[in-house]
Amino acid sequence: MNSWFDRLLEAVHEELGDSGALDLTHDDAMLLLDLARDVAHGSGARQYAPLATYLAGLLVVQSDAQSDPVARERLFAALSRAAATAGPAGPNPL
Repeated sequence: MNSWFDRLLEAVHEELGDSGALDLTHDDAMLLLDLARDVAHGSGARQYAPLATYLAGLLVVQSDAQSDPVARERLFAALSRAAATAGPAGPNPL
């Protein structure tokens, strides 16, 4: 994806051994970053962005989106719409 992320993946592999198909395409990275932006802006609470991207990862693993880039794009778009529907986090979000 980029040199920093490549180094991160390499370090993860060194720490944990063979992590299987641990990879992140440029397209997936952009979709996740867009999701994180939408959640942070929509909720008004930046701390929800990493939680939403973690949720996206769990949903990808549990669905047919793991091997289908179009399904991943639809899943991430659905999460972005859900974040918009959820609206602002309000005071004391966590």
